[in-house]
Amino acid sequence: MRVLPALLICLLALLAAACTRHNPDALAAAISSGDLQRYTRLIEKVEDIDAPLGGEWYWPPLQLAVFTGQPEIITDLIQRGADINLHNLKDGSTALHVACNQQQDSIALMLLERGADINALDERGRTPLHNAVVFEDSLLVERLLQRGAEPDPVDHEGFSPLLLAARNFEPGMLELLINHGADIAQRGPDGRDALLYCARNGDLQSASVLLKLGADVESRDREGRTALLTACANGNAELAGLLLEQGADPEARDAAGRNARELAGIWPAVLELLASADQP
Repeated sequence: MRVLPALLICLLALLAAACTRHNPDALAAAISSGDLQRYTRLIEKVEDIDAPLGGEWYWPPLQLAVFTGQPEIITDLIQRGADINLHNLKDGSTALHVACNQQQDSIALMLLERGADINALDERGRTPLHNAVVFEDSLLVERLLQRGAEPDPVDHEGFSPLLLAARNFEPGMLELLINHGADIAQRGPDGRDALLYCARNGDLQSASVLLKLGADVESRDREGRTALLTACANGNAELAGLLLEQGADPEARDAAGRNARELAGIWPAVLELLASADQP
């Protein structure tokens, strides 16, 4: 009969151990929901505050708190010694990268005030500024530049924030970046500069900004095409007109020897525009 009390004691001991053991799923749920009382109880059981909680992104507690927008928990984790510049195991992002991905502007500024590395690189070679551009957060782009973010970092694919903004139809960001020192003449992995990306996209507004700020209207891609030749080939008469107004050469030829008229082909509006440009 003494077996039962002994077995009961063992079960109680196992239950007590389970109650004190760190439960990553429970902690992740408390952080995500902003349950401060439950979070505080669970975080006390954590031995390594920077250990990933698991799940798709393998985030440590601080990055999960940033992702879910929990400033009080973020503050507490930093006070407990969480590494603000830790790179996660999934894609090498830091907490500041995550804040920029999620357009968490106030949290990004909080992290910067607490010592976040503004130019940290993730596994793609991207900085928080790259991410703010990609996720179309103009205000955060401005804040990062004002706080000393490098304007021209190039990721492993060969893209700078300026070139990403040019590809993504972001005239306001282009102006911000150039006014903070970004090189307007830099080129991407395919040899295009910002103006040539805008010409490829038919982005009149961004092209106008770039030309106003000094972009080379005669720059060429690897096929020898200028922005005007690209606009004509794409049938974009409005953009072609802007480029002509800015001094683009209507007689320029690409590497295959084709001029604007030949590339315009079946686009009557472009052909009419080029014909009018020939008139004195």
